[in-house]
Amino acid sequence: MGQLLVGFSTFAGEKAEQLMQAIKQWLWGVLVIMMMGGCSEDDISGTVKRINEIKSQLPKYQKSTLYFDNIGDKTGVLDGYFEDGKLVTACLTTHGVTKGEELEFFFENGKKLLASYQTEVIYNKPTYYTQAKAIEAGDSVWHDPAKSVRLRTEYYYYGDRMVLWKTPDGKTIPDSDKLYERKTKKVLADADKIVQMLSKEAF
Repeated sequence: MGQLLVGFSTFAGEKAEQLMQAIKQWLWGVLVIMMMGGCSEDDISGTVKRINEIKSQLPKYQKSTLYFDNIGDKTGVLDGYFEDGKLVTACLTTHGVTKGEELEFFFENGKKLLASYQTEVIYNKPTYYTQAKAIEAGDSVWHDPAKSVRLRTEYYYYGDRMVLWKTPDGKTIPDSDKLYERKTKKVLADADKIVQMLSKEAF
């Protein structure tokens, strides 16, 4: 009888241990999904808070500016902001004839991409259509930057994985979309280029 009880106790102990291992694996899977999969807007609240902090503290960062005049048919300005020699945020602004673009990147520890905001700026009229030309043509509308339409797309990252892609109209692109992986790599590649371009400017 004693041997039977001992055997049952051993069996029960093994089952309990297996159950605990299964629970641990399940909890770990839930944690991974929460951190890296199908992120909702609430999941990136910490990142958004950090970005707002960075924006509010721009004056205290050390700024470096690069100018470009050979980006296709556009001119551009790249502003990098550093803290203790580490890149915190950067913005590449380009200006064309009919539209412009603003590419913002936010970093942690100088290199890790937190998010990128990419804004297409569509002008109401071409830049060459000045007030004088409009009046000459009998027109009452001319190029006015204040009347531009701004369309911002947001990309949020956790490590090398994009966890949220939000379109200008507020829609979320699912990670099952055929362009998701390509866009993930493209934004990371753009961020790497920005880091490299500004690395020589680090203080």
